[in-house]
Amino acid sequence: MPWHDLPQAGAPAPAVSAAAAGVKKAQHQLASLRNKRQAAEQRRLDLETEREAIALSVHGSGHHKENRKRLDEINLAVATHSSECASIDGAIRAAAQELANATAAEAIEEQRDRARQAVELAQAMRVAGVGAAEALAAFCGRFERFWALSTQLHALNCGHVSGGVVRVAASRAVGNVLAQQVNLGGGLLPPSERHSLEALVDRWAAQVEHRARQILGEAGAEEAA
Repeated sequence: MPWHDLPQAGAPAPAVSAAAAGVKKAQHQLASLRNKRQAAEQRRLDLETEREAIALSVHGSGHHKENRKRLDEINLAVATHSSECASIDGAIRAAAQELANATAAEAIEEQRDRARQAVELAQAMRVAGVGAAEALAAFCGRFERFWALSTQLHALNCGHVSGGVVRVAASRAVGNVLAQQVNLGGGLLPPSERHSLEALVDRWAAQVEHRARQILGEAGAEEAA
C-alpha cells in the first residue's frame, strides 16, 4: 500500500473545551474579586485618613459635636468595612480554589485528549508499519532475485563484476536512499559517490551485454566499446 494511501490521523478540534471555559470563568471571577478587594482597601485607607483628621478635635479639649457624630459614623463604617473585607478575603480564597480545581480539570482533559490522539496515531502508525514491512519484504524478494541473476552472470565470465563489488555498491546505494529520504542507514554519501541502484544495475547489465555480444561477434559491439 503506498504511503499516501494510508489513513491519516485527524487534527484535534479547535473548539474551546468545557474545562478551558471553566478556567477562563474562574480566572475572571478571581480577578474581579481582587479588584473589589483593592477598592475596599482604598476605602479603608480613606476612612482611616478621615478619622485621624478629626480624632483630635473629638477626643481633645475641643469636644467638637459635629466631628463626634462623623467620628461615630466612621467608626461604624470601619467596623462594617472590616467585616466586608474579611468576607471578600474569604471569597477570594474560595475563588482561588475554584481556579485551582478548574485548572486541574483542564489538565486532565488535555491529558485525555492527548491519549485519544495517541490511540489514533498508534493505529495509523501500525498500518504504516505494516505497509513498510510489506514493501521491505517485496524489495528483499526482488533483490534476492537480482542477486541470484548477478551470481549466475558472474559465473559465465562475461565481464560482470564480482559479487563483492555488487554487494558493496548495492548496499551503499540502498543506504544512501534510506539516509536521504527517511533518515535511516549509515548517512549520506558524498555527491560524487551517490549512485542509484537502478543506475548501477543498468551499467552492470550493459557491460555484460556488451562483452557477450563481442564474444558472439554481433554487429555494433565493437562500435559501442
